[in-house]
Amino acid sequence: MDKRLYEIDLYRFIASVMVLIFHYTFVGYMLGYAPDIRFDGIGEYSRYFYLGINFFFIISGFVILMSAKDGEPGKFFVSRFIRLYPAYWVGVILTGSCILYFNQSQFQASSAEIAANATMFQAAMGIKPIESAYWTLWIEMQFYLVMFALAWFGWLRFILPLIGLSLLVCTFSLFTNWGQAFDLWTNAFPHWWGYFATGCLLYLIRRDGLDLLKSSMLVLALVFVVCQNWLFTNMMEGWYGTTFNEFVIIGLNLLFLGLMLFSTLANQHPLRNARFVAWGALTYPLYLIHQNIGYMLFNAYGQHINKYLMLVVTASLMLAVAYAIHRLVERPLAPWLKKHLTAWLQDKKARESRGKGELEPQ
Repeated sequence: MDKRLYEIDLYRFIASVMVLIFHYTFVGYMLGYAPDIRFDGIGEYSRYFYLGINFFFIISGFVILMSAKDGEPGKFFVSRFIRLYPAYWVGVILTGSCILYFNQSQFQASSAEIAANATMFQAAMGIKPIESAYWTLWIEMQFYLVMFALAWFGWLRFILPLIGLSLLVCTFSLFTNWGQAFDLWTNAFPHWWGYFATGCLLYLIRRDGLDLLKSSMLVLALVFVVCQNWLFTNMMEGWYGTTFNEFVIIGLNLLFLGLMLFSTLANQHPLRNARFVAWGALTYPLYLIHQNIGYMLFNAYGQHINKYLMLVVTASLMLAVAYAIHRLVERPLAPWLKKHLTAWLQDKKARESRGKGELEPQ
């Protein structure tokens, strides 16, 4: 049951395009990032495309648990570092360069802030991200750190009860004062942690099969998704000063969960095609570079170009840059980094073993 589910690469790509359209056709003018270009007709529908973020978190839970193994935190660290940082550093350079070049009032950052963003831990340092979309990376990083710790201590064998506990606590916490006191833009708990747990649960169903316990936990995951979306919808109506249909949001979530569950249970799938790997590879670099750079381009050139043409050209440009980052940065650097980071870890482990032997009584 370890065959790659290629359709998940397609789901990731669709989710990333959803987020791009949400930002360009709704958030930009609603929050004043690109106030002169309005897409009211499209925005009526694209306002719901933020759900691509929720879908990302579920897919992350599925994929990360699949890659994590008890007693192998070093391999997990290497795989995550290679996956995250090369493209991210390029994204920071590109976004920082655009901030300095366009010098727009909505997008300002000092050299120190740009440098701090290169760590991906800027939120932990209380420094604003230079790209609005980076907030999700810190949420993801918290999940990775927890998974790293579980692998380090050999506790991944307890992952099923931990998933159940996470879903219960997150669902309950959504409606408590102390749970709502957590900043949902910098803390994975409680708004986002349940999505990671749901993805982990789906992976265990894929690996071990669906039984009564996992079926019950799947119902609990569904309850979390409904509750989180209901609460989050009310929050968004306050932020954007407009209405959202809770039932449309819940329906889209149920559709995605249904697609993921079908992929989890199906031995064969009509979309399980290796060509989607190339699509999925664009997802991360596209997410890293699209938002604020896109807004800056809208502000700089949107007055001189038809807005729909501007939308298509900007989205196409972001896809082309994402492809370039993947082909020219990620693919060449991945084997080199894996070789050297693995060698460094092995050398470090050997030195620790020798040091331990020297301390033992002869």
